[in-house]
Amino acid sequence: MSLDRLPDDGRVWRVVVAAVALLVMVPAAAPFAAAAGGTSVSLEPTDSSVDVGQSATFEVVVDSADGGVGAAEFSVVVDDPSVAEITEVNVLGSGATNTDIADDGSSVDVEYAFRDTADTGSVTVAEVTVQGVSDGSTGIDLAAAPGNDGVLVFDEEGTGYDVTGTNDATLTVAADEPAPDPATFDVSNLQAPDSATQGDAIDVSATVENTGGEAATKAVEFRVDTDGDDSIADESAIASQDVQLDAGDSTTVEFTDVDTSGLSPGTLTHGVATPDDTATATITIEEPPEPPSEETTVSLEPSDQTVTTGQAVTYDVVVDSADGGVGAAEFSVAVDDTSVATITSANVLGSGSTEVDVANDGSSVDVEYAFRDTADTGSVTIAEVTVQGESAGTAGLSLGPSDGNDGVLVFDESGTGYDVTGTNGASVTVEAPPEPATFEVSNLSPTDVTVTQGDVIDVSATVENAGDLQATKTVEFQVDGTVLQSQDVSLTPGESTTVTFEDIDTSGLDTGDYTHGVYTEDDSATATLTVEEPPEPASFQVSDLSPTDVTVTQGDVIDVSATVENTGEQTATQTVEFRLDGTTIASQDVELEPGESTTVSFENIDTSGLDTGEYTHGVYTEDDSATATLTVEAESIPPVGDFANAPTDPDGDGLYEDVNGDGEFDIVDVQALFANLEGDTVQNNAANFDFNGDGTVDVVDVQKLFTEVN
Repeated sequence: MSLDRLPDDGRVWRVVVAAVALLVMVPAAAPFAAAAGGTSVSLEPTDSSVDVGQSATFEVVVDSADGGVGAAEFSVVVDDPSVAEITEVNVLGSGATNTDIADDGSSVDVEYAFRDTADTGSVTVAEVTVQGVSDGSTGIDLAAAPGNDGVLVFDEEGTGYDVTGTNDATLTVAADEPAPDPATFDVSNLQAPDSATQGDAIDVSATVENTGGEAATKAVEFRVDTDGDDSIADESAIASQDVQLDAGDSTTVEFTDVDTSGLSPGTLTHGVATPDDTATATITIEEPPEPPSEETTVSLEPSDQTVTTGQAVTYDVVVDSADGGVGAAEFSVAVDDTSVATITSANVLGSGSTEVDVANDGSSVDVEYAFRDTADTGSVTIAEVTVQGESAGTAGLSLGPSDGNDGVLVFDESGTGYDVTGTNGASVTVEAPPEPATFEVSNLSPTDVTVTQGDVIDVSATVENAGDLQATKTVEFQVDGTVLQSQDVSLTPGESTTVTFEDIDTSGLDTGDYTHGVYTEDDSATATLTVEEPPEPASFQVSDLSPTDVTVTQGDVIDVSATVENTGEQTATQTVEFRLDGTTIASQDVELEPGESTTVSFENIDTSGLDTGEYTHGVYTEDDSATATLTVEAESIPPVGDFANAPTDPDGDGLYEDVNGDGEFDIVDVQALFANLEGDTVQNNAANFDFNGDGTVDVVDVQKLFTEVN
């Protein structure tokens, strides 16, 4: 039968556990037997939290094992199976295992033997997985396995531990939060005028509230019923806004200057709509009033412009109050100073027949056109005139009749002439072209500077735009013409800024003099950069070790010192260590300037933890060391009883197996210890005769010494 899985029979398991104990029993002739010791058994962690459906793992830990945990019998119980249930158990290590999880997950029984686990200290023997079932809290307890009076734990030799107590755990299970209601944008408090004249701009507002449980962004639309079904549900938005609202928040959504020119006269249903709700009302759109009389003025727009020499601007010829379109027109545009500006072209808008005649000197242009289809009412642009700046100054532009006419002629699309009651001219100001942007450099810092090869430096300079135009230019830091760093800098006319190049690494530069500076495409500021060789690095040399070769008695406290000198050319801080056979016993951080030395002392070095013998001891830095020999001799104790010689430690483990001091470890030493167990030498030096390590010297130590002799 395999040891990995034995039948689920308690009798078999009690036989197995008993066998573990019998297999390692001491011979019958042995007069004494050692107990495995006391321990508690715990569930770790002591408390844990999971959501419903999630799992937590609890470890079963023997808290104070001494000799391993070779076998155990225990149960893990969930106090409230409605809150959580056990789903899995895993026994660590190899050997034979029997686990039984209750059908409802309320408990698990664990029995195992022949395990090979850690020898001492806290030993985890099993892992129990517990899953959250519902909201609440429940205890997770350690208990005796069925048929036992308590939790049973055995060491690897089969000796039972005295289980002094168990430490249980708690599991808290949290239920999932319910999902919030989706965002719902309700509409109320619709505000709008009851009537408007076709073409008016109206304002509409409404209150939108998110009555759901989530934040959202949704489109809020103003709609008008255009198909006469008294509903806006099937209408497109005339105006729309995206509105973001947290749960429970509300806001007033406003649609301003809504154009009604596209709405038919009559009473219309309108409203504000979201994907979730609408609020509606009616508005009466009234016919617009009769158009004004057919009088108009004609203007050049804009009334004044500024242009640079060689550049051009365009003026619109505008019929200011058209009623019935502008189907034909005859006019001229003239400039009063061709040395300042000239007319270069004219463009008539719309289709039809056109005649444009620009004077050779650019002083004027005559325009005649007919059969044009233009906007019906209001301000109508009928042509564009292009004017070019020639030299600095100001020139006037005027509207007048074309050749052969007495005035400016304008006709509607039916051919009826407008009464042109006046014209409005314009002016053009011509300026010389601005000076291009010029980036000048000053205030170089540092100027002439000396650095050590490998230093990192910062360089700055003032850069000013001395031109008339805004620009972005590259500012560079150069060394002997090589660009090391650059920045793009934007400056308006007259603006200046400090440009800084940081962390410039000089490690790649040879020693010598260089020209360094800040450069733009227009200017530069330079100085001399001198690179010198770096100083020798710090080197901490060790001398004058004291003491050198020295002999001490085990337990003595000694002081050690040495001289440490920085023979390099740089100030540094190093860790100075006192070592024994390569192991650091004590250390200090020491800072030294070039050529400086100091005495470093390590005081109160305790030798009680050292075995007898010779050691290499010394003071060490990163660069040097000074060493000598430290000899540790055992502290002598008086002879035991009437023996002539003091006890000795043949194997150097700190225990005096040679009790009678004759240089041999045999049965006579066992008899000597037994006979003098209460003597002063043994009791005053108990640690040297505590062969079983339990902190006391008694007959069990005699048994242990006897076992080692055999």
